[in-house]
Formats: sequence, C-alpha cells, structure tokens
Amino acid sequence: MLFDYDTLVLLRKNTKLNPINLIKISNERTKAVEYQQFFNKVENAQLGVDYSVAEQLEAELRFKVWKKIVLPYWIKFSNGIELDEYALDLLYRQKEKEKNYTLKRKY
Repeated sequence: MLFDYDTLVLLRKNTKLNPINLIKISNERTKAVEYQQFFNKVENAQLGVDYSVAEQLEAELRFKVWKKIVLPYWIKFSNGIELDEYALDLLYRQKEKEKNYTLKRKY
C-alpha cells in the first residue's frame, strides 16, 4: 500500500517504532544520501535527496504497529471490514480529533 506524507505524519504521532525498525529506516536514508552524492558527482548536478523509499518503508512499519494497536477494536467493532481499511479509518479519525480541539484566541 502506498502512503502519502500526511498519513506518515499521522502515523508518526500515533505510533512508536522499536530500535531495529529505526535502524532499517536509517539505513534506507543513508542509501538515499549516498546515491544522491554519487549521482551529483557523476552527472555534475545539484539534485536533492529522494527519501521516498525510506518514507514508504517507515510508513509500512508504522502501519504494522498501528494495526497491532487497532486489532482489539477491530475484533469487537469491525462489522465485516478488513483490518487495513478499519485501521486507516481510525487513523484518519485521529486527525479529525486534532482539528476539533484547536483553541481559538479571543481578541
């Protein structure tokens, strides 16, 4: 499943990764930087680093953690919905909750 950056931000706010998964993500980021440096040297260019592979890996790992968190609720309240759909729905509801609790300043 492909994740967009907003979903990754939500997953970052609602999940924690173990050290092994953090190392995997760090390795992907390092590979991206090395590839960018090699490409810029060979092509004599100044392109930025493409972290899309690392971000996709991070989103997938965090989504697995999120599914483990959501699993008890899915068992009780799924009504025939697949776990992935249910987990995404609850994740996006977390975003809606954040919007509802913003305070406005009175002047």
